[in-house]
Amino acid sequence: MNPFKQIISTSVICAMLVTGCGADGAKARAQTPEDTIHTALTALRELDMETFNACTNNKKGDKYLLFGDLLKDKAQAYLPLAEAMVSNLSWEINSIEETGDTAIANVTIRNRDFSNAIGDYIADMIRYVEEQHRIGADISLLIQNIIDEALHNPELLVPYLEACTEEFAADVTVNLSRVDGIWQIHLTDSLCETLLGYAGFDNFSEDIEPFIKAAEQFLNNNLKRLQLLEKNVVIAEKSFSITLRRFADGDIDSQTLALERNRLNSAYRNHLGAYIAYQLSLADIMRKTLYDFEKGEGIE
Repeated sequence: MNPFKQIISTSVICAMLVTGCGADGAKARAQTPEDTIHTALTALRELDMETFNACTNNKKGDKYLLFGDLLKDKAQAYLPLAEAMVSNLSWEINSIEETGDTAIANVTIRNRDFSNAIGDYIADMIRYVEEQHRIGADISLLIQNIIDEALHNPELLVPYLEACTEEFAADVTVNLSRVDGIWQIHLTDSLCETLLGYAGFDNFSEDIEPFIKAAEQFLNNNLKRLQLLEKNVVIAEKSFSITLRRFADGDIDSQTLALERNRLNSAYRNHLGAYIAYQLSLADIMRKTLYDFEKGEGIE
């Protein structure tokens, strides 16, 4: 097994972002905080982003917190992904405390739990890279192809979302404010994450590619170091074998033999250190993904 198994854990996620720019939403005229919540979440489930944007602070400058690409020309490419994430969304308003122009609501959100979808996708990509690497494929090119394909084909994740059948119910706090007589929901990261079934898209940014390249370079360096140390061990063993024969023939003294033995021991220690570092890295990624890449199965 090779250390590059870790490189995929961040590479594919940038492709699954559903943020972007779009037109201003139509102004919904919900009269109460309760009306606003029902209107906004119904619009989200139906992917009516203009109404959803009018009922929330979804627009941040020229970007959106949720599904901004659905307002762009390439909306059709993102539609299957978005539909899979919100088609099972439901909610129940438990209580609302209204104070002047502000309100706080306790809402139970229900959706499918998509928290494993990205991990499953990553595991498949890791297996793919491993298979291709064994037949001599270039790691850098493989990663770039994965990124490019996912960026242009966001529907790639849909089967992984559809495979998530478990549902959850979570109580969340929804803050609202009234401006010019119009109530609006203040979206937070945790609220967005819950609405999207913990899919985890908000944990990654469009600037992830430089990080990916840095991680790739780091892991490639580790792989090269491990391979070099393996060669050093082979060379040291051959050198010691020759030195041992020369010592037996009386061509060198015991001090020279001892020096050669020390070189061999040093090669063994360096190789062992690199191997332990790799195993620790492998254990770390297995802990984070709950997936055993050697056995090809999830960790209970």
